[in-house]
Amino acid sequence: MNVLIFFAQWRDIFLNTIQEICTFCENDNGKVGIYLDNQSDNERISDKIGNISNLIIEKTNLDNNYSCIISLGGDGTLLDTLPISLKYNLPVYGINYGKLGFLTWGDPIYIKDYLIRIKNKDYKISKRTTIELSIKNHTLLFHNALNDVTIKQYKDQYLISVELYINNNFVCPYWADGLIVATPTGSTAYSLSCGGPILEPTTSNFVITPIAPHNLTSRPLIIRDDTELKLIVKYPDIPILLTADANTHIIRAGQEITLKKSTKFFPLIEFEDHYFYKVLRDKLMWGQDSRR
Repeated sequence: MNVLIFFAQWRDIFLNTIQEICTFCENDNGKVGIYLDNQSDNERISDKIGNISNLIIEKTNLDNNYSCIISLGGDGTLLDTLPISLKYNLPVYGINYGKLGFLTWGDPIYIKDYLIRIKNKDYKISKRTTIELSIKNHTLLFHNALNDVTIKQYKDQYLISVELYINNNFVCPYWADGLIVATPTGSTAYSLSCGGPILEPTTSNFVITPIAPHNLTSRPLIIRDDTELKLIVKYPDIPILLTADANTHIIRAGQEITLKKSTKFFPLIEFEDHYFYKVLRDKLMWGQDSRR
């Protein structure tokens, strides 16, 4: 089994996990790649991992066939695997070195057990919806977004007005600090912190959540994901921040942003004992009696 390791920033605590992955794959006559594209400290990382056998440095285009991606970090790191996963059709499993961990469920001390289960295909693939974003009359296209697409103030100075159209039908202008369009996966991220609902990850919906709306009657809206959304910033005519997961771009009033469900799903590896409702119980502490 060949495994590709991904992380956003190097941390020395990764060394033991990387060594265990390399040893496991070497015993299985497999190889391990480590993805270092756009790493600012590639030379320092290479010094750290240079003595580990059976390890290949991968950049930009993968030269080997891999069974999966093992993400080391938090949920943000796992989100960063999206373009690689979609390009090479590789399922992803996250080892949690972060904090909350809605997507990264693995404990580093059990890495060998996870590898055995992946090798034996003792898992299922959760096909997570992604959003495709485009800007009218603009050549720049983002990668698909797994969590959400957000329009918000650039420097937290002004209320903004964003018009929403669903299948070319005008819905309303949102006067707010911003607007979030989240997938079911992203419903437990920024949208949740702004009062949005939690969606089961495989539901066929998007949730539209205003950020600190001026009108208290502006509430989160759940819609079907087979619709096309159009967003137009009407006010003010100053730089506005557009984000798609970790990808950012500055837009101005009048630019037309189109969002729709992508034909590409993000393949997230799930084990039977890591199901969604257990994650909610563990991470949000549902049902715990905090009374003293």
